[in-house]
Amino acid sequence: MAGQRWSRRWRPGRKPPTQPPLRQRVCVLCGAPFLARRSHARLCSALCRKRLERARQQERARMRLEAAWARWAQEDQGEPRENRP
Repeated sequence: MAGQRWSRRWRPGRKPPTQPPLRQRVCVLCGAPFLARRSHARLCSALCRKRLERARQQERARMRLEAAWARWAQEDQGEPRENRP
């Protein structure tokens, strides 16, 4: 089975698959230059990808907290917090 799958991909006489050209890019997070294998690459490494994800998570948490504070302020409308059930 494995040999049949391989033979469908490449056979003698066929050209081997070509690699796309590497593009020089600058990381949006750290500013380091890197060679992008994909046309839509924006980050230079897995470390930068994880840092960006953590920053996004913190931003979403901050937005949720601000929205919760706004809801609590609207609900209270001057009512002391101790009197609420």
